[in-house]
Amino acid sequence: MFCSIYAQDLHEFSLHIGGGLSTLRYAPTIGEQSNNFDKQFGVGYAFFVSPRFGFATGLELAFYSATFEMKKDSITYQARDLEEAENFRFTSVVSNYREDQTAVMLQIPLMLQIQTEVGYYAMAGIKFAIPLSGISSNKGDFKNSGYYAKEDCEYYISDCIDMPQTGSNLWSDRGFGLFKGKKTENHENFESSIFASMEMGMKWRFDDGLSIYTSVYFDYGLGNILKKKSVDELPFMVEYNSADPRNYGTNSMFDARQSRQQAFVTQISPMAIGVKVRLSLGQGLDYFANREKEKQKADTIDNVKRLETEKQLLESLARAQAAEKAQADRENERLLAAEKLLQEARLVYEMALNERLDAARSEEVRRLAAETPQMEQEVARLSSSTPDPEFEPFEPVPLLMSESDIPALRDSANASGDWVVQVAVVVQKSRAGAMVNSLKRKGFNAYSVQVTNPGKLKGTYYRVRVGYFKRMRDASDFAKANLSTYKDWWLDKTENDTK
Repeated sequence: MFCSIYAQDLHEFSLHIGGGLSTLRYAPTIGEQSNNFDKQFGVGYAFFVSPRFGFATGLELAFYSATFEMKKDSITYQARDLEEAENFRFTSVVSNYREDQTAVMLQIPLMLQIQTEVGYYAMAGIKFAIPLSGISSNKGDFKNSGYYAKEDCEYYISDCIDMPQTGSNLWSDRGFGLFKGKKTENHENFESSIFASMEMGMKWRFDDGLSIYTSVYFDYGLGNILKKKSVDELPFMVEYNSADPRNYGTNSMFDARQSRQQAFVTQISPMAIGVKVRLSLGQGLDYFANREKEKQKADTIDNVKRLETEKQLLESLARAQAAEKAQADRENERLLAAEKLLQEARLVYEMALNERLDAARSEEVRRLAAETPQMEQEVARLSSSTPDPEFEPFEPVPLLMSESDIPALRDSANASGDWVVQVAVVVQKSRAGAMVNSLKRKGFNAYSVQVTNPGKLKGTYYRVRVGYFKRMRDASDFAKANLSTYKDWWLDKTENDTK
């Protein structure tokens, strides 16, 4: 068998097993349905018509299961007492009811398979599902009673008549009483159905036509597998057995009705979603790869002739490229000469620029030399006064303007305004006072304020400020023109003096 499989290049045979959520989906009129997990396994066959496409079929056995639970329900209908030869009203109160349901189906898939060279694949199509068996196992507590109009008494529920001590046995002989944990198993008959099916995953190829598929699958029943019956044809969940009252019957909710003339379930749709592993034997895709190699061998002679023609063309192209290269070399030499001239021009430009910078530095040195006597006089004046014990030497700010410019600059500061220029912040109050006096001598409206913990600083400090300006732009222009020697000046609102 294995030899015949390996000889079939276009065919692929496989075995698979899968599992996951595999359930019977339905909506009961009372109680709750819950989904269960189950399995499936089977054999498959695929025929490839191209390296990417094939058709797949096979046989698989699929299991579907679900659970139904109901806390409490009451069933009432007219029954016949053969011993008393009269009709009575039979009532059964069902509680703590649980029913486990299982369906086994033989499925025949008809699928289109698409695969890639790197190993991804997908399958889609339909499956014909034929039910093989169905079993419902139920368990619950049943409280049965009977009302007889002739005696106006409901047996077991009330003590409407005098009965001997063995009355309870008499009630149970008639099927009345509390029966806890009663178990029953029923066989179900389901209808055939069609499933919409999809599968996708990876195909791992090994030598000699052996492959392993790993995938996820999804099967969804398109039809109702519950046999259609009218409500009048359905028995009650609890059936009174007139011939043998003690052995009353309990039916599956799939094949039963409630006392209010309504079926428990009217439609069942199987569904499965899970993972699958498939072992396959057969060449499949490799056949087309081998056939492609044979075709390449058959075209070898034509390819050689084509290569000879291309060789001649390449030689002609090489000669043309050599001529172009010679032309390019000449052009490169011209560009190198131009680059050399450009570098020489850059050097001349840099030398001229350096000469201008040196002249500017000399002018700055001369300016500082002219201002040095004024700075020395200010230092001498401050050193002649009696310093505060905490006073630290302070370098006076040199004037950057002539005496004739001071009135114009002083007019830019007003007695009132929202903006000020902060010149410095110092620890000693005496130093702040010295700075204020120095600024006032220059004609500026300077003042100092005490502030605690300003910004990231901790402790008490003194701010030295010049004000006041109506606009922020006025304050900025004033500082740039007159306070350039104070590197840390900045603008602030007047209201933030002590903040």
